Amino acid sequence: MFKAFLLSLIGLIFYGCASVQAPQGGPKDTTPPTLVTSFPKSGSANFRGKSIILELTEDVSEDNTKQQFLSPLTSVTITTSSKRLKIIADSGWQPNTTYLLNLRKKIKDDKEGNNLKDTSLVFSTGNLIDSMGLSLLIKDKGGKPSNQKFIALLNKDKRVIFSNSADSLKPLAINGLARGKYYLEVFNDKNENYQYEEEDGTLYFDSVQIDSNIQKTVIPLPQKYKPTKLFKQRRGDTLVVEASQRIISDGIFKDKIIAQNETQTQFWLFPVKESFYHNFTDSLRNCYLDTIDLKTIDSIRSVDIIPIKKYISVEKNGKIFQIKIDWNWSIYRKPDSLFITRDSVWKAHPFITNKNGIVLEFSEMKPGRVKMRFDSVTFYNLSGFKKDSIEISKSDLDPKGIVSGSVELTSDQDLIVELINSKKEVEARSEGKKFNYLVPPGKYSFQMYIDLDRDGFYTGGNKEARRKAEPLYVHPEPVELKPGWDLENIKLVPWF
Repeated sequence: MFKAFLLSLIGLIFYGCASVQAPQGGPKDTTPPTLVTSFPKSGSANFRGKSIILELTEDVSEDNTKQQFLSPLTSVTITTSSKRLKIIADSGWQPNTTYLLNLRKKIKDDKEGNNLKDTSLVFSTGNLIDSMGLSLLIKDKGGKPSNQKFIALLNKDKRVIFSNSADSLKPLAINGLARGKYYLEVFNDKNENYQYEEEDGTLYFDSVQIDSNIQKTVIPLPQKYKPTKLFKQRRGDTLVVEASQRIISDGIFKDKIIAQNETQTQFWLFPVKESFYHNFTDSLRNCYLDTIDLKTIDSIRSVDIIPIKKYISVEKNGKIFQIKIDWNWSIYRKPDSLFITRDSVWKAHPFITNKNGIVLEFSEMKPGRVKMRFDSVTFYNLSGFKKDSIEISKSDLDPKGIVSGSVELTSDQDLIVELINSKKEVEARSEGKKFNYLVPPGKYSFQMYIDLDRDGFYTGGNKEARRKAEPLYVHPEPVELKPGWDLENIKLVPWF
């Protein structure tokens, strides 16, 4: 009897324990906080307060600390207390200035981290609220709407007004603008520091006059503004100078170029017996002054050859094979003789030199390696190396096809068209609106630019000098040349 009573009592205890507990689960809070009221009210003028006060429906905190939300760019201190958010300008509010506060993805609730939806506030410390706007449609180098997210900066009176793109395919809008002239920058802010750096890639910059609401199409293009450095090495009374960029030189350096490509320049001066000053200009026309001090020459650094890339093409003209070898720098000192070998027996061979290389002719040709040796050291580099070889592959001897067409442009002045292969190398190039290339089978793409400085190279912009890049167009659709085929009557329509 007692045993049965005890078992019943234990059961009641367990039942009671099981029934008394906190409820489990429940729907997740997905409701974002909302703005209840603000000081100042949106649309207010003559704001004289020290801080902005926002009252929200939930306890909140700051999110995305890198993302700026107050335009013009202003250093602020944010404090939160329960459902209140306080914003203080570290250096005070600027007089007669319209401010835009955009809290999109900047404020989150403390429970589930739900972000405040698009919420903006506009106020002015002056009598009027500036109401003009700039709408920017951003396109890529092919002239199509860009799929990258950009930032736009407008500079005026040391104030930086900005806007970020939430949707890369929608126009980027900057509002709250006053009449006047602004300096505009548009770029992909990879570093999220609200200033353009070369690592950010392409950039659009220009001045824009705001007299009304404006719609503008912009195309960010490559930029280059790194300072040029010179490296010097002395061997007796011979001086070797290598520039970290392609430069335009004068004075004692004029006509002393050994090698040059789109990225570097090398000089060889002889004889040099005393120190001197040298003025030079880089390819972006930035001017520099360097001291050639023979007592503190860069002897610890070996000035080496400019990195060489060879472009080899084999063409058959009747019974004659022509091998064209182009290096990626211009040749300023021509060799007097050339020797080649296939079987360790060196024989002199005739050749023709051009700006970037040489042309050899053979009565027969088969795949394999051909070694070459030049008589002139300066033809190759400055450290004694004067041998090279080329590898003729089976595909080099395959029949080539024609890629031809024209560019629809009102003028062909200074237009350069380049055919880019699958290795992202320039397979062929031409000047003017018409092009006709004999190239191996493969996949290719087109790019073209207006060579404004007429130096034969594409020149990127220079933000520091506020100089635009040369207009560049990259055709968005590649072409494929199949063996035995020709691609003719191609029409290219650039955006410039």
